[in-house]
Amino acid sequence: MSTIIFCLKAIMKIKVKTPEKTKMLVEPGQKVDFSTPMSQILQKHMVYIPIAEMMGFDPKNIFQHLKHVIGDNIQKGDILAEHKSLFTTKQYLSEISGVLREIKHDAGTIAIEQEEKDSSTTNCYFIGEIDGIYDGFLELNVNDVHTAKLYHQTPYFGASIFYLDPSGKYSDDDLEDACIFAPAVNPIDAVKMETLGACGLITKSKIPTDTKIYQVILADNQDFEHIQKKEYPYLLIGHEPMTVIFYN
Repeated sequence: MSTIIFCLKAIMKIKVKTPEKTKMLVEPGQKVDFSTPMSQILQKHMVYIPIAEMMGFDPKNIFQHLKHVIGDNIQKGDILAEHKSLFTTKQYLSEISGVLREIKHDAGTIAIEQEEKDSSTTNCYFIGEIDGIYDGFLELNVNDVHTAKLYHQTPYFGASIFYLDPSGKYSDDDLEDACIFAPAVNPIDAVKMETLGACGLITKSKIPTDTKIYQVILADNQDFEHIQKKEYPYLLIGHEPMTVIFYN
């Protein structure tokens, strides 16, 4: 009689901050990487329509003619208002899509909030499977996580990690959009690395440099040694203040 052994691998979750005032382009269950479009900026503006004047009714009677109320989603072609006379019926069809935000019975106008997609799209700065999307953050399923305290505040970002060989050798492709892990980096090399596309440095102490490259300094040296041993492929500044997450 044979025995079958099942090995279940635990799934861990990390929180990822998401940009404000954007439309999320990802969804739960989706596997994402650094090339996956994550969010798109939405520009909103109000379109004012003098509906009473255009249809020829008394502004104070606007609610009798409107077919929608504030908060309704309006699609292009929807009937916004209707004005019936003895022999004719006039209808006003919306020329735009949006949300009805305002009705003014004194002026006889309505306002529709319209969204326009901005051309700027932000790609994911993390890798994994999206578990859920919430207000201001999402949860990501990953395989292994190590959270460490930061020595000083670091701007929010995420990246792959390149572990610098003791010989100091690397190629241009190694550094592109990567965070460099090394016990120490001299200021001249830091400038060169930034020029070649590196986005950050993970070192034991702060480097005196005028570059804009992110510097990730861990508060505990034991964390540094643990990361060096495990060689986590990715990092993300933590959802909690003064923390950084290493994961795979």
